[in-house]
This record gives sequence, structure tokens and C-alpha cells, in this order.
Amino acid sequence: MGWTAHCMSGAYTGWLMAYSADTLKQTSVLNITPNGSQGSIWMAGSGMVSDGTLLYVVDGNSTFGTMLNTQGFPVDDDFGNPMMKLSLGNL
Repeated sequence: MGWTAHCMSGAYTGWLMAYSADTLKQTSVLNITPNGSQGSIWMAGSGMVSDGTLLYVVDGNSTFGTMLNTQGFPVDDDFGNPMMKLSLGNL
């Protein structure tokens, strides 16, 4: 599941969380802008999309870390305004 702030006001960040269908135990969590602000999970009245292996979600309005690590990801874990492709494996 994913969510953010209502009406995008104040300091907020977007979150994605995963739970086991069998046990309802939380299996994964991702804060879109842990070191920034205003990371929104944009769904525009629709849900996220999955092909059974990958999850696709749009993040908007947020802080973007311009220094990248060797894998090409922001070193401060602030993802900015991307279309995100996330693995569903190894949760």
C-alpha cells in the first residue's frame, strides 16, 4: 500500500508498505524522502501497477538527492519526482 499527505500541505513524505497476505506481518517499508520532504505517492484515483515481479509507482513533489552512488541512486535516499520500478522479490 502507498500513501502521502491529504491536500499536500505541511511537511510530509510518501510511504510504501508491504504485508504478507497469509500472516498480515509487515514485510517491507519504504519512505520516499527520509532525508527531505514532500515525497508524494501519486495514484490519481488509481492504484499502483504490478506485473507480478515488479511494482511501478509515481513519486512527485519531493526533494531529490543530486549526489548518486555507484548504482545511480541518490546517496541520501531522496528520490525526487521519478517513475519508480521496485522489485517485489526478497521482501
